[in-house]
Amino acid sequence: MEEDLKDVLSTPNPEDAAFFRELEGDRVIPGVGSQIGPSLARRAGRAAQAAGAKMRIIGTAVHCGALAAGPLAEAGVKIQCVDLLDPSSFGALPDAPKVIFIAGRKFGSTGGESLTWAMNAHVSALVALPEWQYLMPVVSGVATEAIAPEPLGEYSQSVLPRERRFEYFSACCGTSVTLLRLNYAAELRCAVWLDIDAREFEGRRVKL
Repeated sequence: MEEDLKDVLSTPNPEDAAFFRELEGDRVIPGVGSQIGPSLARRAGRAAQAAGAKMRIIGTAVHCGALAAGPLAEAGVKIQCVDLLDPSSFGALPDAPKVIFIAGRKFGSTGGESLTWAMNAHVSALVALPEWQYLMPVVSGVATEAIAPEPLGEYSQSVLPRERRFEYFSACCGTSVTLLRLNYAAELRCAVWLDIDAREFEGRRVKL
């Protein structure tokens, strides 16, 4: 069942393939070992294959052995072991024109707050150099750029400096940056869904 879900999440649609036909150059995905990393990288690789695009897609992870190399390799994704907190290890990466940055740390933050801040704030500055989640009330609708970020908790507080660093280096160094804020509560393997499903299965009341 889980493998079926992974296959669905990594299957590109026609729009994905059409998008990749317009792209040129290699792609590097720092943080491919994250929760959505393998599915995103695999989907990108399969979209590139469907488009007949001549590009390399390289995903980075600290613990490469933990990744399912088979499905990623079949999708044309190459995995390289890179410690994003150690800039000296960046030399193994190609000078790719596009980077899809999905690295970060959320789970395990309690008791390890300093590492969470380093991963979510400091690493972005290292990656953005040329050399090389916010809570919204359900009834409020979607967040817009007009809403001031007021993150709650160590995790979300550490993410805001990451965005600000990307903005800073984009402005001062000409690094092209697009910020996409992901709603992890909508990720099918997220603990939110697991908690709701478990309560439903056990006949317990789902807290709203």
